[in-house]
Amino acid sequence: MAKSITYGILAGIAFLLGYIGLADYLQRTPEYHRGFWDLIYYDLQLFVLSSEPLKNGGAFPAALQIARFIAPGVAASALVSAITTLLNAKREDFLIRRYREHAIVCGGGTRGALLATRLRESGTKVVLIDLAPSADLTNMCRAAGITLLQGDAASDKSLLRAAIRRASTLYALTPRNLTNTAIVIVAHRLSAHRARPLSCYVSINDRGLRAALSAQYLASPTGPGIELGLFSAAEIGVHILLGQNPSSLGGGSPPRILVAGLDDFGQSLVLELARRWRSRFRLLNERLGLVLVDRDAPMVWQRLIGQYGFLDDVCDVGFISEDPDVITAAPNGRIFEPARAPDRSFISIADGDKALTIGLALLRLCGDRRTHVTVRVETHGAELNQAFRDLPDGLFGNTGSCLSVFASTEAACEPVTIRSGIATEAIARSLHDRYVETCLAQGDSSRTNRALVPWEDLPEEFREANRRQVHHIGQKLAFIGCCLVPNFAGNHAFTFDMQPDEVEQLARAEHVRWASERISAGFVHGLRREGRFHPDLVDWGELSEMARDKDRCFIQALPEILADAGFQIVRLPT
Repeated sequence: MAKSITYGILAGIAFLLGYIGLADYLQRTPEYHRGFWDLIYYDLQLFVLSSEPLKNGGAFPAALQIARFIAPGVAASALVSAITTLLNAKREDFLIRRYREHAIVCGGGTRGALLATRLRESGTKVVLIDLAPSADLTNMCRAAGITLLQGDAASDKSLLRAAIRRASTLYALTPRNLTNTAIVIVAHRLSAHRARPLSCYVSINDRGLRAALSAQYLASPTGPGIELGLFSAAEIGVHILLGQNPSSLGGGSPPRILVAGLDDFGQSLVLELARRWRSRFRLLNERLGLVLVDRDAPMVWQRLIGQYGFLDDVCDVGFISEDPDVITAAPNGRIFEPARAPDRSFISIADGDKALTIGLALLRLCGDRRTHVTVRVETHGAELNQAFRDLPDGLFGNTGSCLSVFASTEAACEPVTIRSGIATEAIARSLHDRYVETCLAQGDSSRTNRALVPWEDLPEEFREANRRQVHHIGQKLAFIGCCLVPNFAGNHAFTFDMQPDEVEQLARAEHVRWASERISAGFVHGLRREGRFHPDLVDWGELSEMARDKDRCFIQALPEILADAGFQIVRLPT
């Protein structure tokens, strides 16, 4: 793009100088016509080294002398550039024709470049599609061995050129939600006759749209041609942040947590903090203290509890309804008394420079109280962390306090975390927690059941089994004339009454699904075969009552589990 603009400017200069110079020169050579269109014609001939009035040489005006060298130079450079572009395109097409099981990344930018680089570092062949790749992106792809295609990723032409029918995965990471949705629709159509499904991971940043598409996918998975995973960079970043800081919620009594900035990341952070505190709330019966700093904090909170009703049950919330940068101008005590200072603070605003300023101001406002402030930025987290780690302790008057920096974009562009699928993962985690509670209540223990461990310690094969259980929820609900929808109505008191015969029917369906899955994995009943056997691989009628109760408990807890994730079950009209 930059080259095209440069060539255009130089061509315009050459044309203008050529016109002026020819008009002057032809005044002295009456044998040539000097009309307007004659001058234009002679001027254009300069670009191909054949302008007729100049063929005999002579003393040319300065403007014409400059133009007759610039014009053919521009034409030759443009021709070489066009040939180079064509040869590069042919080379890229030749390389892609040899690709199998590769990854397609749609959308350049910071996220696309990071993801493509990490995929390539893992040994995966990568095709990156960008509408208008920059020179930096082009150089990065060339250095990393990534094939870069220029074009609209939501078009058949671009995806076919990227060999989508032979690819294993596709990532839609453009900044526009609708473009990402369109990419998947086109990919689905082009993958209709694949032998193995194409795994599509789609970035949807709008919380409402993401909930609607997640509900649609969970209610009716897309079919054999494609496997869909919806994700939000904010949600992935929050999970990684809290995973790196397991002490964020304290060891026992509830901490006081401040969240400044309620953008998508800030809202996702509030939700995940409350979800993780909920299990402790059941044991301690103590509510999590939150202080939300944002101009629209009360409105955002009401919208969140409308979709996630459990927030109101486990959190005590205070609001500072001003822009987060009010913290930088606040004298001691204006935001809070030092004794009421937060134990943990998270700053989440788009401007990274301003966020760091707010974080440092917050350390000063906490006085002698020990506190930990985390500032979210987009990139360069490791470098910034190192800079603030080297600051002397007590610099702001509170020994033991610290400031850390978390780069959300860098963290969220890990292929493994994207593939986990946050919406599915949250429900799968809740399903596992309920399963553990049920088994422990029945006297089971981790000595006899390897699955009775926290989700983080659960073997990957069991996590994947929980995810498959989530994907089957929509099919089970269809058996009883129900479907899954996002809880947009703001009715967090909504309850779904499942009838006893429906519980029994769905528990049977769950057992059939589980047994089929186990048998496909090589398990048998009764006799050991390579160590893979299970006593419950029998028909429902032969199953022990304790084993049946596990399936029934899962079905009975389903409405509450789905409500925690922002969904609700509704009956379809008969």
